[in-house]
Amino acid sequence: MKTMPLVLLHAFPLASAMWRPQRLGLSAFGMDIFTPDQRGMGGGAEPGPYTLDDAADDVAHLLDRSGLGRVVLGGLSMGGYVALRFLARHPDRLAGLVLSDTKATADSPDVARARAELAARVRFEGSQTAVAANLPKLLGKHTHEEAPELVGFVRALGDSRPKEAVARALEAMACRPDSTPDLAKSQVPVLVLVGEDDALTPVADAEALVRAAPRARLRRLPRAGHLSNLEAAPEWNRHVLSSFSTRELPDHDETVGATRGRRRGESTTPGVASDPGAHVAALLRRRGPAGLDDGVDTVVEHPAVVADRHALADRQVLQRLHGVDLGVGERGRGARGHRGPIVECRLLHHE
Repeated sequence: MKTMPLVLLHAFPLASAMWRPQRLGLSAFGMDIFTPDQRGMGGGAEPGPYTLDDAADDVAHLLDRSGLGRVVLGGLSMGGYVALRFLARHPDRLAGLVLSDTKATADSPDVARARAELAARVRFEGSQTAVAANLPKLLGKHTHEEAPELVGFVRALGDSRPKEAVARALEAMACRPDSTPDLAKSQVPVLVLVGEDDALTPVADAEALVRAAPRARLRRLPRAGHLSNLEAAPEWNRHVLSSFSTRELPDHDETVGATRGRRRGESTTPGVASDPGAHVAALLRRRGPAGLDDGVDTVVEHPAVVADRHALADRQVLQRLHGVDLGVGERGRGARGHRGPIVECRLLHHE
C-alpha cells in the first residue's frame, strides 16, 4: 500500500499520548505515524519564548532528521494552529492536511489577553489551573456524562504537563497570526474534522476552514466534543484512512465497531471491532477501572513505538484508570534544540 507518512500534532494542554488510538488504529492499516510533542510538553528542557511559526519549524526539523520529504500533517486545536503555520512556511513539504477541531483565525484582543492572564496563573499555581479552565469544554457533553474514565485520562494527562511549557504554549497561541490567507492560496487537499458538540471551535469554525480552502471537505463527528480523536476515534480514523490511504478499507462493521456481526476478528468486548483504534476507543469509554474482559488481548503496539520517561508516566495514568498497559510512545519528538527567531508580542512579553 502506498501512503504518505502522517504527522499528528496534539492539542493544548496535552501531549502526544492523546494520539494513542491513532497510533494503534491507523498503523494497523499500514500508515507510518509520527506524533511529536510541542515544545516542553513531553518534558526535557524548559522552553523559552517561542511563536507558532517556531513550532512549525520544529516540525520541519523533525522531518529532516527523520529523512522525510512530503507528509500528511494533522493537528487538533493548538496542533491545527501549528499545522496551518507549517502550511504558510513549508508548503512544499505537504501532501495533505488534517485540521481537526481548530480554526485559522487569530485570537481577538480579549482572548489573547485572557491567555496571557491564564499563563501568569499557571506559572504561579501549576498546570492544573489550565486544565481546570479548559476541561469542561475540551470534551463533549456525552463524554462528560458517559465516559468518566476518558475525562479522568484527559485531566491526568494535562495536570502532569510542565507548567512553564503550558504557559509558553498559551503565549504562543495568543500571538499567532491569521492563517486564512495561507489556506486560501493552497492547493493541498484538506480534511476538516469536527465534533458536533465542540464548544471551543464549533462547527461554524470548521465550515469557515472549508470555505477558505479550495480543496477541502468537512466531516462532522456526532456525539464528540473538542477532542474528537479520542471521543470518536473509530470514525476519526476512518475518515483519515479514506482520505489519505489507497488501500481498500474493510466494511463499516469491521472498521468502526458496529454492534452487528463481523466477518473477521470477532472481539469479546461488545461493540468493538478488530480495528485496534476502535478497540482502544472503546476501552477508554468503559465504566470503572477494573473488570476489563479478554478483548484487551487484541490491542497491539506499533513495532516502532518507543517509551521514554514521560511516556512511561502517561502509561501509568492509563494503568491507574484501567488496570491494563496499552503501550505508549511516539515515532518522533519536537526539535527541542531548535530556536527560530522570536517575534515580539508586546502583550505577552515575558522573561
